[in-house]
Amino acid sequence: MRLGITYLIVCDVRDGQYTTAAPFARWIEALYPYFDDIRLILPVSRNIPLERAGYPLPKGEKIEVVELPPIYHLSDFFRDYYKHRSILRKSITDCDLVNVRPPNFLSLLAGEECMRANKPFFLTLVGDYNHVIRDENYQGIKRIFGNILMWNHEKRLRRLLANSYTMALGGGLYGKYSKFAKKMDRITTTTVSKEDLYEREDTCQNEAVRALTVAVMQGYKGIPYLLDAAVKLKKKGRKIDFDLLGTGSRLEDYRKEAKAKGVDDIVHFHGHIEYGPKLFEFYHNSDMFILPSTGAEGTPRVVTEAMSQCLPVIVTKVGGNPGTVEDGDCGALIEPGDPDAIVGAIEQIIDDGEYRRGIIRKGFERVKGFTMDHHSKDVYEKLKGAFPEMFNNRPTI
Repeated sequence: MRLGITYLIVCDVRDGQYTTAAPFARWIEALYPYFDDIRLILPVSRNIPLERAGYPLPKGEKIEVVELPPIYHLSDFFRDYYKHRSILRKSITDCDLVNVRPPNFLSLLAGEECMRANKPFFLTLVGDYNHVIRDENYQGIKRIFGNILMWNHEKRLRRLLANSYTMALGGGLYGKYSKFAKKMDRITTTTVSKEDLYEREDTCQNEAVRALTVAVMQGYKGIPYLLDAAVKLKKKGRKIDFDLLGTGSRLEDYRKEAKAKGVDDIVHFHGHIEYGPKLFEFYHNSDMFILPSTGAEGTPRVVTEAMSQCLPVIVTKVGGNPGTVEDGDCGALIEPGDPDAIVGAIEQIIDDGEYRRGIIRKGFERVKGFTMDHHSKDVYEKLKGAFPEMFNNRPTI
């Protein structure tokens, strides 16, 4: 059986090897054992290395990459619209099943091409386009155009949902879109394998504490509220440093904001760190993990990564976070957009050793059920349930 996957994701070529973002590559690895071959239909940058790529796609005869024209900005998609449509239409013809990953206009086009060809497909809903557009805070004509795009995207997405099986990342997306879907299940994505698990009993053992955030530097990640929390903690005399990993359109704005607020000495922006040993070194050298998102989340894989490294986590009540973290049990779950809540959660983790060790232990035990092995089997069983005529005669691995 051939699976086609199309997604608007950063993908480039380095020394003859396709590379992409780690969460997408790990998604492919999860599906890899259950199909005879996988055809990836992706925009590929051959001339410009992409900052958030770098994780190698799986190699082997089972993996084929069909290159779409690169998309650096939304305008590139509209400029090459007919090229994208032509390649998608041809590439899905001999696929038995196609995976489409909204929210983005390329995925909508791919789903519509599947419907036109009467080709079985399923959606993996990984975010909320409404939040993405609103995050840009457009003004004037850009705001009008952005709202038109948002309305168009939502209308087309609901049509695909009504005609496909969908896996939604987290309870937030499930709650918003399940009423429009033909059939929808919730899943929790992960990049963590059994080999990645790192066990320790405690953190916060040094006088100075290090807090880690791994996030794309865009508005919906709530970084300004984290900076406000840093200001409050500095005024209180708390010895704490913040390491922020990630790149994005707001990175330089946040650097300037940290300097303007007088916390650039304790808030350190490290840019993009590729998934692998260097990233896990940051996890190992940190005392807690904070993700202050305000919206647009599915189920952030960085939360389960942090729990897998025995870090106490502080996350906001958005997207799939409440389904991953139970407040006071395996982490701290706080309201979004509240610097005082961030401060309170940080101080409780620092000051209450029994509480800290408890959420570390329970978080680590919880994340054992979110490893790649569990995720892969969960996805396969859900696909068997959605497409029994395709999967019932296939061997279970």
